[in-house]
Amino acid sequence: MSGILLGALAALTSACASVADTALPSELLHRQPVDPRVHAEIWPGDVIEVRHRNTPELDAIVTVRPDGGIQVPLAGEMQAAGRLTTELEELIEDRCRAEVRKPDVAVIVTEYAGRTALVGGEVNEPGPVLLNRPTTLLEALMAAGGFLPTAATQTVVLLRRYEASDVGGEEWRSYVV
Repeated sequence: MSGILLGALAALTSACASVADTALPSELLHRQPVDPRVHAEIWPGDVIEVRHRNTPELDAIVTVRPDGGIQVPLAGEMQAAGRLTTELEELIEDRCRAEVRKPDVAVIVTEYAGRTALVGGEVNEPGPVLLNRPTTLLEALMAAGGFLPTAATQTVVLLRRYEASDVGGEEWRSYVV
């Protein structure tokens, strides 16, 4: 299940607590942290660095075009948006195998395109928060000016959009944090 935090982050008062339908799953609470530069999903507008460890002359820094594509030396044209950096590494390595003996590629997102999260409810500055790097819930709440004194901080709801491949669309889930 690949979750995409494109949805909304909401700090809601206890009057709105009934919006949440599920407690935060333990796999989200106890997940091991990953290095977001290495295991990030690539989006249009992201700037990525492609490093060839054994052949640095093939290194490149590219911006993902609006159509999601990139042009990489030797590997050519390819779709980058929607892939994880590790998936793109494998694709570039596969395409370079004919010319490079043991391709060893690292793909790192160096600049994130303007993703936003919506923070609403009892915060000082409700509205969109720019996510120009991987951001935690706490960081997004602080970017919205923190809680108002009237906020029910024990009732924070995270709304998250997931791809629902089985029905060919998307699905929203809410969690009490």
